[in-house]
Amino acid sequence: VDCSARMVIVPDPALKWDQAGVPIPVLVELLRDELIAWTKDELNYGEIANKIIAVIELIGKPEESTLLNKSEKIDIEAAFDCLQGWTWEKGEKGKRVLELFYNLLVKFLDANKDLVVILNRQPSLHRDSMQSFYPVPLDPDKNNVLHLCPLVCKGFGADFDGDEMALHLPISPEAREEAKRLLPTENMLSLATGIPLAHFDQDFVLGTYWLGLESSGMRGEFLSIFINNCCKAI
Repeated sequence: VDCSARMVIVPDPALKWDQAGVPIPVLVELLRDELIAWTKDELNYGEIANKIIAVIELIGKPEESTLLNKSEKIDIEAAFDCLQGWTWEKGEKGKRVLELFYNLLVKFLDANKDLVVILNRQPSLHRDSMQSFYPVPLDPDKNNVLHLCPLVCKGFGADFDGDEMALHLPISPEAREEAKRLLPTENMLSLATGIPLAHFDQDFVLGTYWLGLESSGMRGEFLSIFINNCCKAI
């Protein structure tokens, strides 16, 4: 259960087809053990330790001396225990904790570019109800919802009217290698019909409608990006 989550999905056209925007608290929970091991082995221990201590002092948690191990280095596991619960808190203290974990996650995922998560929209009626994505940590100011590129909707049979999806983290190397075969770009056509699974509808159609409305103010901004009066007849 620690390696799964469930969230409402929202559209994010800034994401690539193979990407999913995941809230920081969820990624910290899913990747906790790997983050701890990677922090110990890969990062400049002194640099990250100083940042962790500064945030712990800000939120009023135990003094630095209580978080030191026998080697007089900060106990990363104990520090994570102090900070992890604050990822769900609002206010300045919670934001500082999120910013710390955001920077840590960006570096971790940059060093582990092959890491994928599996999304499942239930009921699982067909093969494409489960697809894999590269996780992208959301900005600390974002809400705790799952961001998806609108292109993936057709494969899941989903839309953005409150649909929820389950998120799972493959554990073993074999499972992770197999999960990469479920990336949307690896399955661009429906096995049942041969029709492309990328579907330009819903939010794309709505956006086109708004761009065409004179009263919205968007039409003028949209046309202004074209040079030499190109497409002014639109």
